[in-house]
Amino acid sequence: MPLPTLNDVHVDAPLTTVSTAYLQAATGFIADKVFPVIPVNYKSDQVLAYNRRDFQRMEAQVLADDAEAAGGGYRMDAAVTYNAEVWAIRRDLGAQLMANATPPQNPERDATEWITQQLLLRRERQFLNAFVAAGVWRANDQTGVAGVPGADQFLQWNDPASTPIEDIAAQQDVIEGATGFRPMTLGMGAQIWRALRNHPDIVDRIGEAQVGPRIVAEQQMATILDVDKVLVARSVQDTSVQGAAADLTAYAMGRSAVLVYSAPRPAIMMPSGGYIFAWTGLLGAGAFGNRIRRIEMPWVGTGSTRIQGEMAFGLNVIDANLGRFFATAVAA
Repeated sequence: MPLPTLNDVHVDAPLTTVSTAYLQAATGFIADKVFPVIPVNYKSDQVLAYNRRDFQRMEAQVLADDAEAAGGGYRMDAAVTYNAEVWAIRRDLGAQLMANATPPQNPERDATEWITQQLLLRRERQFLNAFVAAGVWRANDQTGVAGVPGADQFLQWNDPASTPIEDIAAQQDVIEGATGFRPMTLGMGAQIWRALRNHPDIVDRIGEAQVGPRIVAEQQMATILDVDKVLVARSVQDTSVQGAAADLTAYAMGRSAVLVYSAPRPAIMMPSGGYIFAWTGLLGAGAFGNRIRRIEMPWVGTGSTRIQGEMAFGLNVIDANLGRFFATAVAA
């Protein structure tokens, strides 16, 4: 063997131009896109609620000459109370670790990226728990089935014989007929998106005039389904414990969808299916009640550093009449 060898003249070291880390794009999370984010100064407060039916009931009467106008009034329902929980995660970096890190590793940068991802995953999970779950939107959950649908059921949308356009429109009509407000925001899991964008009813509506393959984009889907926004949740989450052999990674939103009325401009006396309250009054907090801090830890040792991320928010259903949950919308 010729000497020196290849191993004698080169010691493998990490490349400084590339590395791999599974940082999911922020666009795959929908928690901050379905409902308005309301900045608040305090951790908890109330949203006043006027009785819906009192504003829908006609009480005006003909005014006779020299008579008093008919009297009336409206009731106040129980106020909705939000509570902005503070979620936090930290990564402690010892002085020796910091001093011994080899490029492209940068412990502070890496910790910041990991913490940001952790907070996004937590926010998305809390959003799904609050708004995309059975029983949240009154008792009218819709369930997809593979066979003949019964009451509050529909044929799963991966079946070419299903009618997703009509199914969604029917629930829009029910909600609008009860409240006067038509739900125009549709959030769905990535598996549902795949089924819908290939559904013959939807593909056919793009039109014969389109040149090339008929590829359905999100805005086209919104137009076809007669909604303002179609939001596709693409984030994934591993629900196993660290070090577990089994990989329990799956789409966070799964095979569910939610159709809601979301106030386009939050204001006094404006209904909405839900709101997200971001505690921006927390010292140094950003637009979503979030902040990342670098904390020196002299009690551990000189040069030791803690990177800590916090996010303070509350998620509240404001009017459960303004949304509909679609469960198992496609087959597994």
